[in-house]
Amino acid sequence: MTMQRNRTESELEPDEETVARDLNQIRADIAVTRRELGDTVEALTAKMDVRARARDAVSGARHRFTSATEPVVGEVKHNRVPVLLGAAGVVAAVVILVWGRRR
Repeated sequence: MTMQRNRTESELEPDEETVARDLNQIRADIAVTRRELGDTVEALTAKMDVRARARDAVSGARHRFTSATEPVVGEVKHNRVPVLLGAAGVVAAVVILVWGRRR
């Protein structure tokens, strides 16, 4: 059989140290929540800035294009004659194809 004890009012009330510790914990939780909310607002603001996102996308595409074409540009600078002959051949082929279809 369990014996229930009637608690007095003083036993139910937390002491000052517990209250102070709880208040400090609540303040710390509020500070963390404010920081997280600030980060969330900042992230949402960045997503809403269409101009900046477009600028970033163009910058990234430009960088990828430059990185991909650098070896080709270097090769063209060193071997101009073969590249020009190849380009002339492509142009000639296109002209012949177009001219042949018009007949």
